[in-house]
Amino acid sequence: MNSFSSMEKLYNLADLIFTFFTLSFCWIVGTLLGGIVFGWAPSTSSVLAVLRDHIMSREKFAFRSFFSNYKSYFVESNKIGLIISTLSVIIYINRQNFILHDEIIFNILTGLSTFSAFILAGLTLYIFPLLVHYEVKVKKAFIQSFAFMIFRPHYTIILGLWTWIIFSISFMIPGLALFFGISLFSYGWMAITYQLFRRNEEYLKEQQKTA
Repeated sequence: MNSFSSMEKLYNLADLIFTFFTLSFCWIVGTLLGGIVFGWAPSTSSVLAVLRDHIMSREKFAFRSFFSNYKSYFVESNKIGLIISTLSVIIYINRQNFILHDEIIFNILTGLSTFSAFILAGLTLYIFPLLVHYEVKVKKAFIQSFAFMIFRPHYTIILGLWTWIIFSISFMIPGLALFFGISLFSYGWMAITYQLFRRNEEYLKEQQKTA
């Protein structure tokens, strides 16, 4: 019985490792198919959508599932991706220019640019999971992401820590980033935000009952 249980655990572990590897491969393929600029956002959304179904025990990973989601989220995710990319470039260029000056006003502007970068990073950590979980439009996705970031700070901190952990490990083990990085990061990313969404839905239902 114990032997069977151990073999089952090993099989499940091997299956999960294979899933992470193939999802990372699919993310790379999807990103390249979109010419990188128009590929990274739908690829990221597709990985999150597949992992969401896996977490909810709805469906096992399949190539067709990834590319079906890739097609479904291509337009909306690219709208979000282009906005985030544009804002990121603007913030980066402005900050680099502000750093070159020693005046107090430029020091303040540098601090504001750094703060803006953190806000944008926080929004990004919520917006793609929101897109795949609720299938919201771009404007609502940004509004809800900002609300979660502000009113659920403990989840924001957890997401930030998870991001830091995965990036730190990836720098120490470059091969991990190439073959498992995006899927491993996305699994934790989706699992954390899914718990937040589920608890938020339960809270809203309780509020409706008492209203």
